[in-house]
Amino acid sequence: MVHGWHEWLLTLFLCLVMAAPAGAVQSGTQHAEEADAFLVLLDRGFYEEAWSSMSELFQALSPKAQWLNHTRTIRTAYGPLIERQQKLVSWRPSYKNSPDGQYLFIQYATVFTHKAIAVETIVLDCRTPDTECQIREYIIN
Repeated sequence: MVHGWHEWLLTLFLCLVMAAPAGAVQSGTQHAEEADAFLVLLDRGFYEEAWSSMSELFQALSPKAQWLNHTRTIRTAYGPLIERQQKLVSWRPSYKNSPDGQYLFIQYATVFTHKAIAVETIVLDCRTPDTECQIREYIIN
C-alpha cells in the first residue's frame, strides 16, 4: 500500500512540473528569493515595509491598519523564528479575488518559539512577464 502512495505522489509531482509554464521550475527558485526577502522583513518586525512591498491589488483589498494589526498580533504571539524550510513551490493559473494569470505559491514549514508547527504560504503574482513578481498574499496558519 505504501508503494502505491509513493507512486501517486511522484505522479502528482510530475504533473505539477509538467503543467508549469516554460522555465517555471528555474524561475520558481529565483522568485523564492523574493519571498524569502519578504519573510525577513516580517522576522525583523518590519511590518509596514512588508505591507508596502506587497502588490497594489493586495493593498487595495487589504486595509493597511487591519493587516498590520493581524500580522503583528500573530507573529508576536508565535515568538521569534527558530527554523523555516521551504516545502512546496507550485504554479497556479488563478488566485482568489485576482485576475487569471501566473501565480507562484511557496509554502514553508516554520517553527517559532511559541508555535512548534506553522505553515507560511506566500503567493506571488507573476502575471506580467517583464516585471518582477509581487507578493500577492501572506498566509500563516
